[in-house]
Amino acid sequence: MSNDVQDVLNYTGSTLATLHCMICGLTKQLSEAGGPAAVEAAKQHAVKAAKSYPPNPDVAPDIPGIEAFFNSYK
Repeated sequence: MSNDVQDVLNYTGSTLATLHCMICGLTKQLSEAGGPAAVEAAKQHAVKAAKSYPPNPDVAPDIPGIEAFFNSYK
């Protein structure tokens, strides 16, 4: 693998980790401010958005992962 490809993969991984941390913080705050009903509403919206993505066997939202993420904040 060339250094350019590795650099892109490293940058993408760092960006995804950063976004995950930000989303965790926002979800925790949502849970504390709005309770389980607010987290459930956010989960339903996220799943609906995931289902709206065009079908692609190689790159697609992980709906069970989305559900598990939000369920961990209830």
